[in-house]
Amino acid sequence: LGTFSVLPVTVSAEGADEIMFKLNDDGVSYSVTAYTGEYTDKLSIPSKYNGLPVTKIARFAFEHNDNIGSMFIPATIEEIDERAFYSCEYLKSFSVSSKSKYFSAIDGVLFNKDQTKLVRYPDNKKNTSYTIPDGVKYIATNAFEASAPDEVILSEGVLSIGEGAFAHSGIEEIVFSVYPKYNEFVNNDDSELDR
Repeated sequence: LGTFSVLPVTVSAEGADEIMFKLNDDGVSYSVTAYTGEYTDKLSIPSKYNGLPVTKIARFAFEHNDNIGSMFIPATIEEIDERAFYSCEYLKSFSVSSKSKYFSAIDGVLFNKDQTKLVRYPDNKKNTSYTIPDGVKYIATNAFEASAPDEVILSEGVLSIGEGAFAHSGIEEIVFSVYPKYNEFVNNDDSELDR
């Protein structure tokens, strides 16, 4: 009947202490809504809760969470909402199940499965310069938001940049092979970047 509940659970998966879940509208799957545990080097999102698959990471699920060093995403996750990882100050890397049909990771950076879209660059991944891999066509909304590479080099294949992709970041320079289309290159007044 579309019942919603936010339920805490202690998870035995590697690095996990306490993850919050919400029953989805379909009544047969769950979303991750928060992590409230102590600092962990690796948080492994479980593939099931209460016998049902965990299929989504909700908007703001890990917002301002400073207790996660890295994150493992299981094959059951089909959707990750925008800003799910906003301002995770100590998050250094993502890893994804090789069985996932929806997501993948390259060198700790989160992509869609076919690696045509860069979904999220971890806030605490320390690179002086980061080059977008060949084959990437899209940079997702808020993909680099609040992250800290000094420089991002866009490959020639990048066609579009999502709104706020570089907002509130520490990026000082973006190098374009070819200038792409953008929805809104930077959408905040305190960014050091110009169009």
